[in-house]
Amino acid sequence: LGFIPLITPVVLIVFAMLFVFIGSRLRNYMRLKYDISSGPCGCMGGHCGDLCCMICCGCCASIQMARHTHDDKEYPGYCCTVDGLPIDAPSIV
Repeated sequence: LGFIPLITPVVLIVFAMLFVFIGSRLRNYMRLKYDISSGPCGCMGGHCGDLCCMICCGCCASIQMARHTHDDKEYPGYCCTVDGLPIDAPSIV
């Protein structure tokens, strides 16, 4: 049982790396799909900027992605649905 304390940090590091990788890929996909600019920094555009956003503050970047997918004032978040919105909310194409 001496290896169990070693597994916990390794698992946490792997999950953190997966979160950053998948989050940056999703952020880049959403920017391209919804034609969202990469920001004023020319060097931070594209995958590099998305990766930096997920590394520096992944929670903030995730919230920003969620805010870009629907109008929270007209259709507030809804629990226990497939997309987190009320049943009558239109889907974004």
